[in-house]
Amino acid sequence: VFFIESLCDDPEIIAENIKQVKLSSPDYVGCDKEEAVADFLKRIECYKVTYISLNDEKDRSLSYIKIFNVGSRYLVNRVQDHIQSRIVYYLMNIHVAPRSIYLTRHGESELNLVGRIGGDSGLGPRGNKVGDWSLPRRNQGRRLRTIQTAEGLGVPYEQWKALNEIDAGVCEEMTYEEIQDHYPEEFALRDQNKYRYRYPKGE
Repeated sequence: VFFIESLCDDPEIIAENIKQVKLSSPDYVGCDKEEAVADFLKRIECYKVTYISLNDEKDRSLSYIKIFNVGSRYLVNRVQDHIQSRIVYYLMNIHVAPRSIYLTRHGESELNLVGRIGGDSGLGPRGNKVGDWSLPRRNQGRRLRTIQTAEGLGVPYEQWKALNEIDAGVCEEMTYEEIQDHYPEEFALRDQNKYRYRYPKGE
């Protein structure tokens, strides 16, 4: 048995949750928004009277995760098998509260300037002129150009190999003209179906 407990005492999160989720309940159809919020806050106070939370001392023999304020803090206790560990991983990586996700490409690299694909070159002169973006956090690949782009943004970042650009295999650091000259069949195959094409010894 694995217990999951979600606790929230942040007034702003509670109010936002009521407005986004509870107000669409059949209980509040046609009700004034402020009155509905006040009514549900009274419900919460009633729930508190009978609700019994997991006790970190008395229940330490149990397997559980406690989630505080929609993921601002977690307490995990006695994870005993693979399924429980996957549940913990899932719960710690979902985001209930609204948030913004920004997708960016690395700045122009030195190889971009000469029309060569792939490789691990640094940024060129224009690529180093990163705009004044205010981003809270960034996940990126491990290529030098992506690292330099993230450092130019001045935000915390993580490197994920899964976000690296496609490995062009034997065609790494070649121009498309060179690929057409050296590997005409591969060039034609890629041109027919770029989505499903895989470079020799690459992706």
